[in-house]
Amino acid sequence: MRKLILILAVCPILAVIPTININLTRNTGKIIIINKPKATNKNIIDKLDYYAIKHNLDPIVFQEMIRKESRFNQYAIGDNGEARGLGQIQNKWHKATCLLSDKELLDIDLNLDCSARILSKYLKEANNDYFTALSRYNGGYSNSKESKKYAKTILSKANQLRQYA
Repeated sequence: MRKLILILAVCPILAVIPTININLTRNTGKIIIINKPKATNKNIIDKLDYYAIKHNLDPIVFQEMIRKESRFNQYAIGDNGEARGLGQIQNKWHKATCLLSDKELLDIDLNLDCSARILSKYLKEANNDYFTALSRYNGGYSNSKESKKYAKTILSKANQLRQYA
């Protein structure tokens, strides 16, 4: 415990990052950073599962998509300030789908519901092909190398998690 307090005193930034849990192993004294959301906000993982099931999505794929988009940070803002929240939704592309303000996109439930709705729409258009749906979530209909890499990464991680479940 003393080592952990010392480390937090030396690296105070670790103490204020809300989406990172820190474990100090007894055997080696090394710090392990686990990128899992804290159990605040009624457990984000349960909410991810709820919205995935509500919109007929694979919960593991949806969880990995949200991890890739925001690392479970509900206040994440990316893509030159246009992408917002857990699912990094951009109103310029999805305002008609979700009808949410920029502020509302930072709400966990509203953002996850909207993200799941968007992915579900792309999945239906792609005849339940997750690779194509995830590529579209990332890059629209551009079919770019970056979007394909994004989809491949998420599906690969989801398959790895299934092996351990």
